[in-house]
Amino acid sequence: MAIIDVLTAIATAGTTIQSFFAWSGYNRDNFGQGVGWRQAHQYQKKNYYANWVASAREDLLQLKGASMHHIGNYMMVATMMLSSTVLAFAVSGFDAACPAFVVYTFYTSAASAVVCLMLAVTFGIKAQGSAYESTALLLTEKLRPFNPDEAYNYLEQAQRIERLGVGSLLRVPGQAEDYNAKPKSPDDSESDSKPEFSAVAVAENLSELCTSNEHLGDGGGCEPADVLKPDPELQTCDSEESSGLENLTSRRDVEYLKNFHEFILLWKPHEDFCKICMGLGTISFAEASAAFTVGKVLGHTSYFMEQLLAATVACAFLFIMINVFLAYGHGTSKLCPLLLATSDICATIAGSLNDPRANAALVPGSFLLRLGFWVAIAVAICKHSQYSEASAHAAKTPVDKNVEKEFTSTEDMEAYKQRSQRKYVRGRRAVLQGLCVCVCMWISVTVWATVHYTVQLFLAESHRASVAFLEVEFPSRFTPHGLACADGHMFVADRYSIYEVWPAASGRSAVKRECKLDGPIEAISATCDLSGCHPVALVNAQSGSIVTNCSAASLLLGDGRVAQHLATPLHASRGQGLLTTHGNELVEYGQKNDGWAAERTLSYKYPQSQRVRGLAWKGNSPLVLRIDPDGHLDLEEMKLGERSSILWHLPTSVSQARSVCSPDAASALLLVLIGDQPHLAAARPS
Repeated sequence: MAIIDVLTAIATAGTTIQSFFAWSGYNRDNFGQGVGWRQAHQYQKKNYYANWVASAREDLLQLKGASMHHIGNYMMVATMMLSSTVLAFAVSGFDAACPAFVVYTFYTSAASAVVCLMLAVTFGIKAQGSAYESTALLLTEKLRPFNPDEAYNYLEQAQRIERLGVGSLLRVPGQAEDYNAKPKSPDDSESDSKPEFSAVAVAENLSELCTSNEHLGDGGGCEPADVLKPDPELQTCDSEESSGLENLTSRRDVEYLKNFHEFILLWKPHEDFCKICMGLGTISFAEASAAFTVGKVLGHTSYFMEQLLAATVACAFLFIMINVFLAYGHGTSKLCPLLLATSDICATIAGSLNDPRANAALVPGSFLLRLGFWVAIAVAICKHSQYSEASAHAAKTPVDKNVEKEFTSTEDMEAYKQRSQRKYVRGRRAVLQGLCVCVCMWISVTVWATVHYTVQLFLAESHRASVAFLEVEFPSRFTPHGLACADGHMFVADRYSIYEVWPAASGRSAVKRECKLDGPIEAISATCDLSGCHPVALVNAQSGSIVTNCSAASLLLGDGRVAQHLATPLHASRGQGLLTTHGNELVEYGQKNDGWAAERTLSYKYPQSQRVRGLAWKGNSPLVLRIDPDGHLDLEEMKLGERSSILWHLPTSVSQARSVCSPDAASALLLVLIGDQPHLAAARPS
C-alpha cells in the first residue's frame, strides 16, 4: 500500500511537472507567435513610414521643379529681349527727318528695358540658387528616410519579458504583453529610458545644424529656442516604441508637404520680383520698338501716311485702354496703362503734326506721363510691400491659439517665414533702386523736352518768321532743287537746266538761261554786273568741282575737291570771293591773276540734324543758311574770330525747304516741293 501511495505521489508530481512544462511550452509558442506578429506589425509601420517619406520627397521635388520651370521661362524671355535690346542699340539708326523726341524716346525706353531685364535675370539666378540650397537642406536634414539601427538586438523583447520574473510564466496566453512594466535591472532602465532616435535627439541635431548661410538667414547665430523646441507630444514614447524593436522617431513629416507653400517662400520673393522686372522690361522693350517703328515711318512717308499712322496708333491704344478699364477694378491697374497709352498717343500725334506749338505741349506731356508711369509702379511696389509686412506681423501674433498651433506645427516653419521676409525686403530694395534709375532717366529727358520744345518756343517768338507763298509760273515737268536770287532776279535749276522765273503778277513766263555745262548741276548762285544779273552754276565733273559763269561761258574756278554749295559776290566790284562748302569746311576763294585760289578755310561744326540749304554774303562776312527738322532757319554769320546766329522759326509747310537764298540777310526765299510741285515762299521775321 505504501508503494502504491509512493507511486501515486510520484505520478502526481510528474503529471504536475509535465503540466507545468506543457503550460510553459504553450505559453512559449503563443509568445513566439505574438512576437512574430508584433515584429511584422512594426516592420510594416517602418515600411509605411519609409514609403511615405519617399513619396513626400518626390512630391517636394516635383513641386520645386514646377517652380523652377516657371522661373526658367521668365529668364528665357528676359534674356531674349535683353539681347534684342542690346542689338537694337548697336544697329539702330534714324533718318535726319525723324523728330528728335522720338529718338530720345527709343533710347530711353531701351535703356529702361535693359535695367529691368538685367534685374529679372539676376532675380531668376538668385531664385534658382536659393531653391537648390533650400531643397537640399530640407531633403538632407529635415525630411530624411528612416535610418535602421545596425546594433539592434533581436532578443531584447524576449529578454525583457524574462526579466519580469517567474510571474511572467503564469500570464494568460494570447493576452497582450505587459510592455508598460519597467524592467527590474537599473542598467536596463537607463538603456531604455531614452531611445536613440527620439524627438529630443532630433531637436538637438537640428540645433547643431544652424549656420550663417543665406538659406538660413543673414545672421551668424542660430534661430530662437522656441523655433527649434520639439513638440512636447513627441517627447513621450509610444508604449510599442519602448519595446526596442525598431525605435522609429516620431516626426510629423506630413507637415513639410502640407506647408510647402511656406517652405517655397524661401525663394518665392526672388521669383515674384523676377516676374515683375520681366514685365516692366517687356513693356519698355515694346515702347522702344514702337518708337523705332514710328521714327522709321515718320522719316520715310508722306504727310497723309503720317496722319493715317497717328490715327491708327491712337485708336489702337484707346482700344487697349478701354479693355484695361473693363478688365481691372482697382486704381493702380487702371492708372498705369492709362498713363502709358496716353503718353504714346501724345507722342504719335506730336510726331505726325510736327507743329512747334503743338509739340511744346505734347512732347513734354508725353515724357511727363511716362515718368508718371514709372513713379506709379514704384509707389505700387512700396504699398504692396507695406501690406505684406503688416500681414507677416499679424501672422506672428494671431488671436486664436489653435490657428497658431496648426499653422506652426512644423518646427521650422516660422524660421522659413522670417528668412523669406528678409529676402523680400532685400529684393524690394533692389527693384526700387532699379526703378529709381529709370525714373532719373525719364526725368532728364522730360527736362530736355521742356527746355527744347517749350522754353525755346517762347524764346524764339521774337524771331518767328512770317511766310507768304509767291505765285510763280514754273516750266512744266520741271522739278528744281537749287535756288539763287539777286537784285529781284530769281533763278531755279534742276540737274541739267537753269530757268529765270518771275512772279505771276508780272505776266512773264519762265525763261531758260543757256549755260555751258560739263556735268550735272550741284548748286547755283547769281551775280550782277553792268549788263544785268546772271546765274553761276556749280558742276561736279570727273576732274572735280567746276564753277561756270553762264553769261560769259567762262571757267572761274577749278578745284579737285567736291563742293556742295556755292555763293558768288553780288557785285564783282566789291572785291568779294567765292564761297563753297567741302564737307564741314567753308572755303573762300579769292581772285589771283587770271584765276581763283583758296584764300581761307573756315572750319565749322554743326549738328547733323541741321542741313545747309544755301550760302550768301552779308557785307564782307559769309552767311550760312541752315534748316533743322524742328522748323528753324538758322542764319549764321561767320565773322573773323566769332560767330553769330539768328533763328527764324518757320511753319511746317516750309520746314522741308530744299534750297534757300538770302539777298539782303533780312529776308529769305525758300524753294519748297509740295508733292511734286515746286513753290517759292518769301520769309521775313515777324
